[in-house]
Amino acid sequence: AAREAALAAVGGEIEEKRRQREEMERLLNDLYEEELKNKLEEEEIMQRERRERMKRDMLKANEEQLRIKKLRAEEEAEAERKFVEQMLSRFEQDRRLEQMSKQRKRREIQLYRQEVDRLVQERRKLYEERMQAELAEIEKETQRKEYERRIVEEERLRLLDQYAKQLKNFLPKGMLKSAADYERVIGRKPRN
Repeated sequence: AAREAALAAVGGEIEEKRRQREEMERLLNDLYEEELKNKLEEEEIMQRERRERMKRDMLKANEEQLRIKKLRAEEEAEAERKFVEQMLSRFEQDRRLEQMSKQRKRREIQLYRQEVDRLVQERRKLYEERMQAELAEIEKETQRKEYERRIVEEERLRLLDQYAKQLKNFLPKGMLKSAADYERVIGRKPRN
């Protein structure tokens, strides 16, 4: 009887240790899943903030470029008007016109106007070239921001692949942005 009691005690002790070990493993697994879930949520918040910040920056940059373009176009038009006015005024004030015959005067004015038109066209060409260069720079910046957005999206998908499948039952609302995300993590298309 004593031997059976001793065996029962040892068996109970072994069973208690096994139960404690399983409980410890369960707690560690819960802790690991909680940490993974928290990390995924933090990464998602950071990614969302980064995307929103990039979107705001792009909108702000586009608005600013449009404002500058409009302002410069107005300034250029005003400068061109003043330039033509100044050139014609200078010519009209030339005292030599007083000594010219009417025919010669008309010819000289016509030639001068042609020269003014040529100078205006030249100014317009330079302005267009400058605007094209600025537009090319804007396009380059837009492409750079698009590249950054693509990198952010690739990192988001990498994190989904790395962590989300393990935590698919604990994902916060809004984590899966599309049917493709859902299928990627859950393994099937969402039910409608």
